[in-house]
Amino acid sequence: MKLLISSEEIIEIAFNYKDQFNKRVITDHLINTAQLKFLKPTLGLLYNDLLKGNYVFFISEHIKPSLAFYVKYLTFPELAASMGNIGVFSNRNSGRHYLTYQETLRYRKETKKNADLILNNALDFIHDNPELFKSYKLPEKENIFAGGFII
Repeated sequence: MKLLISSEEIIEIAFNYKDQFNKRVITDHLINTAQLKFLKPTLGLLYNDLLKGNYVFFISEHIKPSLAFYVKYLTFPELAASMGNIGVFSNRNSGRHYLTYQETLRYRKETKKNADLILNNALDFIHDNPELFKSYKLPEKENIFAGGFII
């Protein structure tokens, strides 16, 4: 499995100095899951070119930041709960103030929105420079969403 980002880079980009978590949560498999779930469907054949090491500047400036936030997004369930022989339990400690369930969902949703925004910026870069990205197929027609309907 070829990874486009390391766990150290993810921590540097998407987490701040106050974040306290077990760094072992960011596994190679989680990074690969984020790549397959969010990047591959969006980038199509260009994704394979990125895995081959092509477009180093594009990976560094556009892909790594979005991928870092997607991985952070995927860590939320892992950090919020643990499994053991007696079932699934919440990772809470009475010594600190923890976010409510709704606050955690809002924070997770905001993390995903940040990742989407960065990836959309990468797509804008591709669309503005199609001659650089021969393996990326531009959509024939963009769908417009209005009120939950595709127009």
